[in-house]
Amino acid sequence: MYIFGTSYRLKSKAIALLFSFLGIIAATTTRICAQGTIGMDAMQETPQIEWRGAVVAQEGNIYHLEFTCSVPAGWHIYDVKEYNNGPISTSVKLEGEAKAIGALTLTSNVKEEYDSAFGMVIGTCEGTVSMLLKVESNAAAPKQIKAIIEWQACREGACSAPEEQEINFGAPFWRQYSGVLWLFSPLASSRWYQ
Repeated sequence: MYIFGTSYRLKSKAIALLFSFLGIIAATTTRICAQGTIGMDAMQETPQIEWRGAVVAQEGNIYHLEFTCSVPAGWHIYDVKEYNNGPISTSVKLEGEAKAIGALTLTSNVKEEYDSAFGMVIGTCEGTVSMLLKVESNAAAPKQIKAIIEWQACREGACSAPEEQEINFGAPFWRQYSGVLWLFSPLASSRWYQ
């Protein structure tokens, strides 16, 4: 029997093959979710992580941007290394009057171990996490440096959705109003916070 110029037998085989393929995909997805590789239950659960930032003036137009957060117990975030086909690593993008002149570095402990979900050794951070980024300003006294931090929090068998937080570093008070208050003069402090 022919339907629309093609044999009925050929169309039924194609439909059966399509349903078999969809069944394999559904079974694989169910198995991966059950093992916790995707961790759909944790996508609804997001740990409260808030980053704080500080700027430390160096020589000339060079500054260190310091970032710190507290990761809740039982959770971790990934280190700053980039992984091919791996997790979303912690990163910082800059906007405003500064550019990175060094790599983002972790100044806190990194725990490296084999992750069977990704099939590679991955670095994670728990507890208090601190990072440092060396930047150069294109202005003698930068009025605005914006840092956008991206990270992903995970726990055993599950991860939350990737998150971003924006930190705006305004102009240092002592650079704008030099001499008004000694406390904010270059002699008193070269560090200011977001």
